[in-house]
Amino acid sequence: RTLEQHSCPSVEAKKSKPREVAPVISTVKGTQLKRKGAKSLALERKVMLMKMKNKSSGPSSIPQSERIYLNVTAEGGKQCYFHCSNLWSVGRSVDAISDHMGLKNNNDQASADQLVMEYQGEVLVMGDKLCDNTQSGDTVNLKYIPPS
Repeated sequence: RTLEQHSCPSVEAKKSKPREVAPVISTVKGTQLKRKGAKSLALERKVMLMKMKNKSSGPSSIPQSERIYLNVTAEGGKQCYFHCSNLWSVGRSVDAISDHMGLKNNNDQASADQLVMEYQGEVLVMGDKLCDNTQSGDTVNLKYIPPS
């Protein structure tokens, strides 16, 4: 006998509506998946880091295992993806990034405006290691501050 001929209550309970697959497929194909939660944020961060790694520039002498990938924004709307060594100080990183972006860096002159790195609203100390304050995928700002 087929299921249509069978009238047992247990079989009728198993008969359910077919799942709506079409809306799910369209959201996957249209990349409209916007999950909320820790799992999706971690995945989103990994995808962003992969894109940064493909587009970043910086010294090629730095081994892959020592690189920190940063999204750097500067005054005037300039932006780039840059990789630094996790062994570098903040000051050395600022020097390398400013050379790459073509920014004027007068940090060796006490009377000139100082180019500093800002992360989450805080100015980073030039002598600290970069890896102590940031991690790969972070966004940092380069800005000028008047001499103190």
